[in-house]
Amino acid sequence: MAVTTDCNLKCVYCFEDGIKKIKMPNINIDQILKFFTENFKLETFTTASITLYGGEPMVETDLLLKLSESLKKLFEKYGVKLDLFLITNGTFFSEYAISKLVSSGLRGVQVTIDGPREIHNQRRMYSNGVGTFDDIIKNIHELQKIVPATSIRISIDKSNNYKRKVKNLIEFLKNEIDMSNVMIYLAPIVNTLSNDFTKKNHFTFNEAGTILNEYYDYLLEIKINTLDETSLCPCIAHNANGVVINSDGKLYNCISLIGREKFEVGDIFKGFKPAYTKLLNINKWKECLKEACPFVPLCVGGCHFDSVVNHKDIMKRYCKSKIVSSQWLHILKRNLEIKYGFICLRSLDKKNVKEILIDGGLI
Repeated sequence: MAVTTDCNLKCVYCFEDGIKKIKMPNINIDQILKFFTENFKLETFTTASITLYGGEPMVETDLLLKLSESLKKLFEKYGVKLDLFLITNGTFFSEYAISKLVSSGLRGVQVTIDGPREIHNQRRMYSNGVGTFDDIIKNIHELQKIVPATSIRISIDKSNNYKRKVKNLIEFLKNEIDMSNVMIYLAPIVNTLSNDFTKKNHFTFNEAGTILNEYYDYLLEIKINTLDETSLCPCIAHNANGVVINSDGKLYNCISLIGREKFEVGDIFKGFKPAYTKLLNINKWKECLKEACPFVPLCVGGCHFDSVVNHKDIMKRYCKSKIVSSQWLHILKRNLEIKYGFICLRSLDKKNVKEILIDGGLI
């Protein structure tokens, strides 16, 4: 849920470049609650997981607090546990605001840092050009005192993944921050619709897979928590109980396509358009089945956003098996070695992954 598409930073690779900057009117909150009750069978839910993002959601702190409190009351009425997650650039901190969010169900916060101070400040700066690194580190210390879990995203591309810069950042974080409730999330920058920086500096899937494996092994070596990528599953675009609500009340299947009229699937006032069901049932995965690809349950035929960026057509498949087969299988192998105490001496590929699982007694 995008509380606003406005932001106080001008990051060089922003995927929201070119979309209108708006905030969610207060009147929309009541309409959001009505939309949920009219379009979802809330009495059948056990948990509702909602991510609050932007833009920068903390730009609209009062609105964010009112929204989170309203959502808590709605889901409590139906006996549903509410898990809130906040994606923020980390430049805002209010003990009062974060504490209120935690009381409404905030379970975790994601903050982005893109390298040591000199690298980060070239990539993620305030709108006046001033760097944000020191403010973010200070605020992470404060967040850790209140929020159950913190995720630090490190966006990597060809401009910052050199001369150990990312590893230098990780070493800095390990020495500077209590990492016991922190998880590192490495995120390769991919191509986007309207950003010249990403078009020049993004990684291919092959490159991204190799780099992610290297960092995953490194994080294991120095005993830092990282995302368990073996829990990958289809994203919200393939989830019948999932939807993205933009600041103006427009609905989307894809978090990366908000603000782009062509991909609207309804609004909170009138509900879903037929386009919602159409996009939900895109059958690109059938091509994958014909190729006997074992990764269909993970990616369901690939990312809709990648299809739009690379084919200009959301209906055309953009296969990501190269990154899945290299990264996911590598992480699966390492997890089997670590968690279940046996060593995978064979080269792990999509043809023998079932044999490995059987040998480990997992299936």
